[in-house]
Amino acid sequence: MTIVEQVFAPVYGKPCWYVREGHGSMLTMEFGAPHLEVREPYPSQSSSAELRAMARRRAVHPRGEWHLWVYLGAWHYFMHGRKVGDWFTKGRMRRALRSIDGQALSKVHVAPTDGRSVLEFDLGGRLEIEHIRYRNDAAGEFNELWHLYQPDGRVFSMRGDGRYAHAPGDSNPDEAIWMQLPP
Repeated sequence: MTIVEQVFAPVYGKPCWYVREGHGSMLTMEFGAPHLEVREPYPSQSSSAELRAMARRRAVHPRGEWHLWVYLGAWHYFMHGRKVGDWFTKGRMRRALRSIDGQALSKVHVAPTDGRSVLEFDLGGRLEIEHIRYRNDAAGEFNELWHLYQPDGRVFSMRGDGRYAHAPGDSNPDEAIWMQLPP
């Protein structure tokens, strides 16, 4: 069993819920029993007045036992082989999110060469996530495609070069140890 299969095995068969769009190509979805995540207000030194105001507020969000965050990956969503939506426009994004919501995850495959990921769902849905080219690619720096937050507090992260990190969620991301997926 691969590391990806080990990490996702407890999620298989669980319907996703609270599928939401984020900034740019970002999207999130929850799996498993819900709970509330509370972020208390904190002091912010941001130059942005909006960010300082957000930091002064308490944020409460429903979360599942597993929280999947598609971070800097280009994604496309298919239903029974037909493209339903993608990350390019809000309309196409929302159409895809409505279709994903409620489907149970049945399989995840990640390509070891470039991290290209395919999530299959029980009702015929397929979410494909791939690397978005950035200027830092030439320097050998690849962004994270997605993160899976687990009930034990660990986070499994996949990058666009086929490398993954699996570490406690409160660890410093700059100190992550990135390992190559085996072929």
